[in-house]
Amino acid sequence: METSPKASAIFFFDGVCHLCDHAVHFLLWIDRKKAFAVASLQGETAASLLPESLRASPGKDPDSLVLYLQDKDAPKILTRSDALLELCQILGGPWRLFRLFKILPRAWRDALYRVISKNRFRLFGRKAQCELPTLEEKARLLP
Repeated sequence: METSPKASAIFFFDGVCHLCDHAVHFLLWIDRKKAFAVASLQGETAASLLPESLRASPGKDPDSLVLYLQDKDAPKILTRSDALLELCQILGGPWRLFRLFKILPRAWRDALYRVISKNRFRLFGRKAQCELPTLEEKARLLP
């Protein structure tokens, strides 16, 4: 799967979630190294790379963001808080400080993640479809 020239990871997000959409725009803006590409969990790239349990399907909202790390041996797939913390590592700079949350047990981190995930539509709303990307974002958006 070809991504942007320097991308070593694909960040999958819920394409109908306002919170996820705003987070992706922010992440693309701060990712000066263009270290990752993005794709919707409802899209073709998710269908071809992710197990069915992680993809969005009719009547089933995805419950997690997914980080797909391309490796020469085998891809690595991270979800929930692990995906967010690894993304902070990839972004580098001051964002690496968020990796300190790794000292907390995954169960605690994921419990907080699930609370936000279960309430995201009620708090932030739902979209009928993904927002159209800017020209710069479009180069990093996979189908």
